[in-house]
Order: sequence, then structure tokens, then C-alpha cells
Amino acid sequence: MLFEPQLRKWRWIAFLATVLNLAFNALAPHLPLGKGSILEITQRHPTLFSPAPYAFSIWGLIYLTTLAYAIYQLRPGQRHVDAYDRMAKPLAALNALATAWIVVFQNDLIAWSVAVIFASLFFAWMFLVHANRAADRQEIDRWILLPATLWFAWLSVAAIANVSLFVGDLGWSDGNQVSWALAAIGIAVASGFLIGSRFHSWVYPLVMAWAAASVWMERKSDSRLVAMFALLACAMMLAWSAYCAMRTRRAKRGFRIFRGPIDAR
Repeated sequence: MLFEPQLRKWRWIAFLATVLNLAFNALAPHLPLGKGSILEITQRHPTLFSPAPYAFSIWGLIYLTTLAYAIYQLRPGQRHVDAYDRMAKPLAALNALATAWIVVFQNDLIAWSVAVIFASLFFAWMFLVHANRAADRQEIDRWILLPATLWFAWLSVAAIANVSLFVGDLGWSDGNQVSWALAAIGIAVASGFLIGSRFHSWVYPLVMAWAAASVWMERKSDSRLVAMFALLACAMMLAWSAYCAMRTRRAKRGFRIFRGPIDAR
């Protein structure tokens, strides 16, 4: 039997929150939720940092890996692993907030969307920290770091993008769109280096590269400077992701040629 009634309630809540969020995301485009679709609302608040629409397909990977994890944590063989209980609460909150963000954003409530994104980022951080600690203690399989890292990485991009929309909505970036976009890309790159080093993660900088590439695709026809900076950021994050992956693989084998920043804990 895959599911047992004795399983701890927060794991079930996390599982149900994941399923309900997936269902809501599937139905949202067909529901009269507010003042327009996510794309339409985004276009009302133009910013040079906005990724190309295809970039948001990463949510498919996020939700696929999250659903796999939500099912896996309920397996009888995992019942006595306490780490899953610690991760269940932030995961449930993440899914609830993801649903709330869609409603808020499609009602063109940009300030509230920023608040929801930062709340989501907090719970994504909790999910990632708990997952990394449990993986380091060998309580859980390391593949579980994938959904945790994907959540935190893409919400980092979403936070930067939502702040950019908010700044533009207030008129603070009028006449300085390029400067704001370059600053936003710089923040994404800095976070890629920082989180990649802190968690020995190649996934986080790879997501930053994905975001930077989509900004390049979107801006190459109307802002050459932003596009080139985004392309450079993409190259840097791809290189850093490869370096992180290489160092992590060597660390598992107990092999060192030289020590770098990723070796420091």
C-alpha cells in the first residue's frame, strides 16, 4: 500500500497543497480571475528585465519534480524520516502562496504581488535549507534538492522581476530603464555566485543562466546594452554552474586538484 493513514498530517497537507496548486494553475487561464492574464498584466507594466514568455515553462519542471517529491515523502518506507516533516510546512506554504500570487497578480495588484513573492521566497529558503541539511546528514536522497533548489532559484528571479514591475509602476525607473535592468541582471548574477557557493549547487546558477538567456532573447531587438549584458550574465552563470557541478562531483570522490570557494563551508 502506497499511502497509509498513520502518516504525519503535514506531509498530507503538503501533498494536497501541491495537487490543488497544480489543478489551479491548469484551470487559471480559463477562469475570470481578474483584469487579464499574467502576460497581459506584465505587458501593462513594461520593464527591460522581463524574461521572454518561454522562460516560464520552467514551472513545468518545478511542479513535476515537486509532485514526485510530494508522493515520495508519503511512501511507507519514508515514514520515519523526520526531515520530511520539517520540509512539509514550507512546501505547503509555497504551494498556497503560488496560488495566491496568480490571483493577486491577475488583479493587477503589483505591490501585493511583491509581498506574496517575498513571502514565497522565505518559505522556499526554508525548504532549501532543510533539504540541504537533511541531505548532508544522509537522511534523504540528494535528488530531493532538485525541487527545493528550483523553487528558490526561480522565485529569486520572480522577486527581481516583480520588484522591477513595481518600480516601473511607481515611475521610479522613468528615464532609467536600462540602469534598472542592468542592476537587476547584476543581482541575479550575484545571487547565482552566492547560492551556488553556499549550497554547492549547480542548479541555482543554471536557473539564473536560463533567466538571463530569456532576457537576452526578449531585449536583443530593442535594447542592445541590456541584451549583451544579459548574454554575458548567461555565459558567466553557465560557467559557474559547470564549475559547481565539477567540484561537487570531485568532492564526492574525495578528489582534489586545487581548492576553490565552493570547498569552504
